[in-house]
Amino acid sequence: MAKKLNFKKILKRGAIAIFLVLLVGFLFLAFYGVPRPPAISTEGVPRVPWRPVFKTFSAMKRMMTPTMFAAWYPSERRMLIYASSRLTLQPHVLSEPGGQPEKPIFLPNIPEEIWFNPDANKNYFVFSMDVDGDERYQLYRFNLSDQTYHLFTDGSSTNVPGYFNREGDSFAYISSQYLGRETDIHIIDPAHPESEKVVYQAKRDFRVGYFSPAGNQLLVSELISKDESRLHILDIETGEMKDLFPNETSKVTYGSAVWSKDGKSIYFISDKDSEFMTLRCVDLSTGNVRTLTAHIQWDVEECVQSPDGNYLALTINEDALLTLYILDTQTEKTWKVADLPYGMVQWTDFHPQRNEIGFTHFDSENRASIYSYDVDSSKLSCWMHKGSKDADRLPSPKVIHYPTFDKVNDKPRMIPAFVFDSVADFTGPRPVLITLHGGPNGQIRPISPPPFDPVRKEGVTVIAPNFRGSSGYGKTFVRLDDGYLREGCVKDIGALLDWISTQPDLDERRVAVMGGSYGGYIALASLVHYSDRLRCGIDLFGISNFVTWLENIEDYGQDWLRTEFGDERDPEIRAFLESISPLNQAHKIRAPLLVFQGKNDRQIPVSESRQIVEEVRRQGGEVWYIEAANEGHGLMNPGNSLYVNAVAFAFLRKHLLEKD
Repeated sequence: MAKKLNFKKILKRGAIAIFLVLLVGFLFLAFYGVPRPPAISTEGVPRVPWRPVFKTFSAMKRMMTPTMFAAWYPSERRMLIYASSRLTLQPHVLSEPGGQPEKPIFLPNIPEEIWFNPDANKNYFVFSMDVDGDERYQLYRFNLSDQTYHLFTDGSSTNVPGYFNREGDSFAYISSQYLGRETDIHIIDPAHPESEKVVYQAKRDFRVGYFSPAGNQLLVSELISKDESRLHILDIETGEMKDLFPNETSKVTYGSAVWSKDGKSIYFISDKDSEFMTLRCVDLSTGNVRTLTAHIQWDVEECVQSPDGNYLALTINEDALLTLYILDTQTEKTWKVADLPYGMVQWTDFHPQRNEIGFTHFDSENRASIYSYDVDSSKLSCWMHKGSKDADRLPSPKVIHYPTFDKVNDKPRMIPAFVFDSVADFTGPRPVLITLHGGPNGQIRPISPPPFDPVRKEGVTVIAPNFRGSSGYGKTFVRLDDGYLREGCVKDIGALLDWISTQPDLDERRVAVMGGSYGGYIALASLVHYSDRLRCGIDLFGISNFVTWLENIEDYGQDWLRTEFGDERDPEIRAFLESISPLNQAHKIRAPLLVFQGKNDRQIPVSESRQIVEEVRRQGGEVWYIEAANEGHGLMNPGNSLYVNAVAFAFLRKHLLEKD
């Protein structure tokens, strides 16, 4: 007689077996620590415990899944936004203020930018996208009807998008397809790729702007150096390129520019005869130029035009915050958009058929919300809000100015910096992390990046200086690190260390530096000059040798960068660049070093990080090295971001937080 099965006993034994498997798995992971993502390789990185992951996860989730404005639908009051889906950013539809994002549009990578065809009947948008951070952007058409996308560039060149004309049958962009550099100006109807034509070809760095109202001309910017550019008008039919200001002899920088509604004038941003970038208007028939924002003593960074041409929306860099202003083109009066919380405005654009501007707003803790502002009614609408619980809030940043080594009018030059205090209940002098922005003419904002949250909650005060060469404080300040003055920015960090030593609430014996890109160079140079005053340093894809860097970035604006850093082919300049390069002084780096590098980085080749790691180790120094095979100039993959930031947190806990 067959024996009856005892299902209760079987299920009980199965549950015990599953529990034991899970327990063994948990103990295994606890012992071996955080597993590396598949694309990550490491050298000298010890086992990373799980605590840093738990500490960094909530902050990293916020950084990896922000909500940002992307574009307006051409005929409806609806937005396309970037929102999180499966721990990555994808376009979503947002139909009304306060609504919820609808089903995402899944793309293989995060799109860099999105442009709807202004003709709503054509029912598609264009987007740009690269692969694993390689910055070789391709352009695609996404059909809203069947949710399919189609490549319309060649798949291998680098392409820099411009804009549609009014009718939506022409899209302008820059391509490296023929000359190997982003210089050729192409025009295409994305729905008919066979229509593509090259309308201008030159061995210079160009960026295309807006079509004229008649559609027969293009605004074109020529990039010469960080503080010099030219503004041109290209006749599409004849291919003739005209300098808008042909008699200009001084170094002038031009920013964004837009045509007036009637095509008779051009509004543009420039620093001509001014410390700051100001908005101006040139009459094309007379050549007369009027300055419209001389009363605003800050840089105007961006300018976009309302569909009726009656208003311009301006983003103003007010002491490193980006604020939103409106200019009435009829009266030429300006006003600041009120009722926005403290924070920063980015990615602004008018609705194609309404005088309503959409934008992303970041608060002091880098939480992104989406707003719109109707100029006609002065109504501010919140479409999506990403606030924080009061219990989770960290102290708001405060601005300081500290004296550095040189003088202005017989007084010490003052360097602006933002101080992000640690949690209020921390007692005793606090360790300090100095964070250094890239650029070189970048600028730190009073916005706390999420990766800093965990260390601030551990009692670390983060200080972010806008050292010489930073933008936003006038062109004289930007040029203070040019040529043979390059190491002045490193001396500014030495002056910050002096200031820290005078602050009773800060621990001068526990200070670390951290920087990315050009900031990575400053971090390495600071370790060279101030290793006896620094506990450790973090270099994220930084320049270790200016000569090898300039020699190895042939397809990434090499000539443009030589105008900023010097031409390494000149023997005298080469000798100077070698003398200030951290690689050649690696024996002076005695503090522990963490280095991260993306293998696909076109701006800072992977060789820059590998050579400093090898040399510091050869000199007997301690280095943790992380390399990501699927990253470029930064961290885009969520798994990579979580792991790298957990390692950085563990590195700082070991080398910065531990007391002597």
